[in-house]
Amino acid sequence: LVFEDSRSDVQTARTITEKLINQDKVVMLTGQYSSAETYPTAQIAQQYGIPFLVSTAAADEITRQGWKYIFRMDQPSSEFDNGLKDFLEKTAKPSTMAILYENTLFGTSTAAAMRDWAQKAGVRVVMYEAYDAGSPDFKPLLLRVKQRSPELVYMVSYLLDAVLLMRQSKEVDL
Repeated sequence: LVFEDSRSDVQTARTITEKLINQDKVVMLTGQYSSAETYPTAQIAQQYGIPFLVSTAAADEITRQGWKYIFRMDQPSSEFDNGLKDFLEKTAKPSTMAILYENTLFGTSTAAAMRDWAQKAGVRVVMYEAYDAGSPDFKPLLLRVKQRSPELVYMVSYLLDAVLLMRQSKEVDL
């Protein structure tokens, strides 16, 4: 096994993927956490004909290409929240929702899938807004959500943003 760390950086992911294939002569790739680093890794693996097992990245675009050498362990983002969607449709039955999502490949694809579901389920989306991942202050965004009074607020983010979003949601009494 050969290990490398992309440090969640797209260019580093490209560089180490090329190194693993061309210098280390690996016969298969796996790993990467976020969709932003996984997508270019998949492109390179496909180009070289090296199997790549995607372990966590969820953006549909990674496997939607129909690439021959790219495989995934987890469901894509369009299916990411199937359990939640089922619960909302059968139990919670909200009539309105706000969708907040980070402007990354993961965030945009997951939010789009939820928006599509809401439309089919008859849930009116009163706000659909992207934010910059790593933002230091979400209060203005959260206050705009609060003004629209949705029954459900759906947020797509990685851990650090999620913690801050939850903390600041409480601070603005959302």
